[in-house]
Amino acid sequence: MKQYLAFDIGGTFIKYAFMGEDGSFLENGKTPTPADTLDHLLDTMTEIGAQFEGRFEGVAVSMPD
Repeated sequence: MKQYLAFDIGGTFIKYAFMGEDGSFLENGKTPTPADTLDHLLDTMTEIGAQFEGRFEGVAVSMPD
């Protein structure tokens, strides 16, 4: 089964889900959204992704404009 990592970046939290190809949630969580720099935001997303390293085939990101 293919698996994916999805991020929903909000003003307060980054919510994330490790999902199966059928849309099922295999794992999920949230962490505070860094408000200081883009680099800190990307570092946070990288740390989350490292928890699932080698287990997902794609990444989806949603965020306000």
